[in-house]
This record gives sequence, structure tokens and C-alpha cells, in this order.
Amino acid sequence: MGEDDLLLGRDDCIPTVLTVSNGCALNMFPIDVCVPEWEVESVILGCPKEKPNDLVFMQSACLETLLKRYGWANKKTTQCLPDFSISPFGFGLVKTLCGGVKLCQLIWRDLKILILEGQNMKFN
Repeated sequence: MGEDDLLLGRDDCIPTVLTVSNGCALNMFPIDVCVPEWEVESVILGCPKEKPNDLVFMQSACLETLLKRYGWANKKTTQCLPDFSISPFGFGLVKTLCGGVKLCQLIWRDLKILILEGQNMKFN
């Protein structure tokens, strides 16, 4: 986790504003949703109305049907489908991402790739 990252528990509310270490209050910031697939719907139901586009779904299964049910399957939704595996060339992790048609879609795509690459993950 980074210095300004916020870790929420299962029953915690998603914040609409994040105050970072330099005192700035951010209204727009990525929120990684790292829960099992069967818990994603509760995250959607508890999400503040102004935050859906900031959620970055980090599940290993396609959530398209669920996202469509709530009108969230659009070009503003970021979904990463991680496939973690051990590299045959060492103990590093190889990271393959896809999100529907695109590699980790839209709003938070570039930031998430930079963060994950900084953790020595590779993208196919």
C-alpha cells in the first residue's frame, strides 16, 4: 500500500473525499475493489452515487452481467481481471489483465498499470 492509500474493511463506507498526506482533499481517486466475486454486489449497493466511476474491480471473473444489472457496464467502469501465476523463470508474479475487450479499461487504466508495474508485475 502507498502512503496515501486507505484500506477499508467489509462493512466500512466508501468515502466520497480522500484527504492525502499533503493536506489536499481529493474528490476523484481510484478505489480498488478487492473482494471475492460473491461480495461485489454488496459493494455496488453500498457505493455512494458519485463514486461508481472511481471503483476499480479487481476480481478474477468477468463481472459484466452484474455490472449491466446496475447500469455500470459502460466505458467509465474500470475492470481488471487478474491472473496471478508463478513465472517459470523465477519466483516473480506474471500479471495478465483483460477487461472485456480492453486491457484494464478506461478511467484508472494508466494509473493502475503504473502501480502494478512498480510491483514488478508484467502485462501481456
